[in-house]
Amino acid sequence: MVVLGIVGSPRKNGRTSKLIDAALEGARSRSVATKKKYLVDYEIRPFTGLGGSREAVQHCPEELSRLCEEADAIVLGAPVYWGDINGLTKDFIDTVRI
Repeated sequence: MVVLGIVGSPRKNGRTSKLIDAALEGARSRSVATKKKYLVDYEIRPFTGLGGSREAVQHCPEELSRLCEEADAIVLGAPVYWGDINGLTKDFIDTVRI
């Protein structure tokens, strides 16, 4: 089993990253393998709706989609700005292929 932690914050040492670390530590305490990725390390382009779903999946890097497909569980953390998650995380959710 593998749990994938995804940090949607542009700050690698911020609160969102620390919360993901805590969740992954809980998984590791049960002998579950974990991986951690930062969305800020990837070029995730916003999807404008043109071209439909076939176009959308081309906006998320193949590596991220593959990691999500292979994971048994995903823990996604995102900062909240003005009552909603940040744009980087929204773009990821709109374009990831799972």
